[in-house]
Amino acid sequence: MHSIYNEMLVKLNDYSGVMVKDREDLKRDLATRKLQMEAHMQADMDLMIEKILEVRHPLCTYLVAVIQHTQRTILLCIYSAE
Repeated sequence: MHSIYNEMLVKLNDYSGVMVKDREDLKRDLATRKLQMEAHMQADMDLMIEKILEVRHPLCTYLVAVIQHTQRTILLCIYSAE
């Protein structure tokens, strides 16, 4: 009976170690994805702002400000979800 209990404890410890490792891998993967998403979003926003400014219309300055504000809001939402 004592050996069965010890075997169960070993299996449980092994299993919990796998779960902890999986959880750490998941956190690392999510952090990497978040950084990639931020980089892509920044590149898209920069390109959009560049194209808008090429138009040289008075409303372009306002539109660029709105885009930048929206970008900051999205980043705040991403960081607050952590």
